[in-house]
Amino acid sequence: MALPKIFRLGFLSSGKDKKDSPSELSKFVANFIPMVKERSVEFVRECKEAREKLKDIPGTNYSLGLKHLKQGNLDDAIMRFRMVSFLKPDNYMAHYQLGRCMIMAGDNDNAKKQFEKTLEINKSDQSTKYQLKKLEKPEQIRSVPVEIIKELAEDFVPIFEAVYLNNGYQGGKEAVKAALDNIKDKNPNLYVLDLGCGSGGCGYLLQEKDVGKNITAVEIAPTLAKFSKELKFNKRLVYSKVVEQDIAEYLLSNKEKFDLIIADMSLYFYGDLTDVFDSVKRSLNKDGLFVLSLQAFEEEKRYKLDIEYDIFSHSKSYIQEQLNKAGFNKLEIRDIELIEGEPAIIFVYKA
Repeated sequence: MALPKIFRLGFLSSGKDKKDSPSELSKFVANFIPMVKERSVEFVRECKEAREKLKDIPGTNYSLGLKHLKQGNLDDAIMRFRMVSFLKPDNYMAHYQLGRCMIMAGDNDNAKKQFEKTLEINKSDQSTKYQLKKLEKPEQIRSVPVEIIKELAEDFVPIFEAVYLNNGYQGGKEAVKAALDNIKDKNPNLYVLDLGCGSGGCGYLLQEKDVGKNITAVEIAPTLAKFSKELKFNKRLVYSKVVEQDIAEYLLSNKEKFDLIIADMSLYFYGDLTDVFDSVKRSLNKDGLFVLSLQAFEEEKRYKLDIEYDIFSHSKSYIQEQLNKAGFNKLEIRDIELIEGEPAIIFVYKA
């Protein structure tokens, strides 16, 4: 019977034959035994690592599924989440994420089945109830749930970096310019609220113009909120305060008053804007300005939900109707272009 390789190598390298002396054999044994011990310890460690990895196959694949989903690799994401749901059928989040993938793939029937499976396991999951409702009765949805807004806003971080930071806050420039064009005070020293500040474009530009005495920001995405908290202009913090919270929730509980409130491309997660506009109106000082930018459309429909991306679009007439209903007075409506010629509208209204 052939010896295992490790032993064969040991004996061959020793050059041991009938002429070997006792002292040479002792040297070989003295070197060989520690080597075997070292290899044994290494083998046991590798076995333990492999066992730990095998133990968390579902967790590893779930993480990979999320990564692929965010990168738009739907086939890979679906494969990972299917594997998790096979290995752990009671993992309701695997079924939930599979449903999301199916929506993005245009397979709404199978998406619905996955969400129904999710609710069989976790009957109280509000995100899943929302997903089912948007497949069955999307016209009844008034806003996106806060937990989904937070997740989506965090997913938008690379977009903020690419579209806002790298192009010098082009969208923010238009919103700030519209605000300053409609402020009568020649030396404004404003209390400002920046709703959905993103990477801090509007706040930075207001500080650059030296008109922001005190600027409060609201941002739900943790990465963007952290960035904005540390953002400086001329070694001075841009924002006096950054609140990490949903916009609608913040406005409902807010007790402060502002001279200017800006919502630059940040109200896409709210379909029915009645409560938001009422809260903005309450938060403004007399004659305070509300500057809102959106990619509004010209159709008669009031607002509609994009079920793939979980964002709303609004008609221009609906925005005007709701602003008037909240008690605002129109100052200006202007058409602008965003990056690569994308059209948008800025609404400037006075309290």
